Amino acid sequence: MDIFEVYSPEDKRVLMFQMPATPTGIPAGWKNRYYDRKGESLSEISFEKLDRIRGERRTDWSKSFVKGATINDLDPQAIKLARKNYQQNLKKFK
Repeated sequence: MDIFEVYSPEDKRVLMFQMPATPTGIPAGWKNRYYDRKGESLSEISFEKLDRIRGERRTDWSKSFVKGATINDLDPQAIKLARKNYQQNLKKFK
């Protein structure tokens, strides 16, 4: 996403790369190799951990129902904002 150039106290040039987050279940790699952080160092990721990452699933909690919950459990300010945004979106599509 971006590259930052900084200098260490010893006046050594350091390039820092800002990377976007990877989608769930897809490890970040470079040239078909995947790395893991071990303390301050990087090492190649184990096959076991690679399989665990690939097996991850993101749960969309916003689609879940909370048994017994009512509109009274929601923040009144959040409801007000949601209604306002909904009305603005309706105007866009008319």
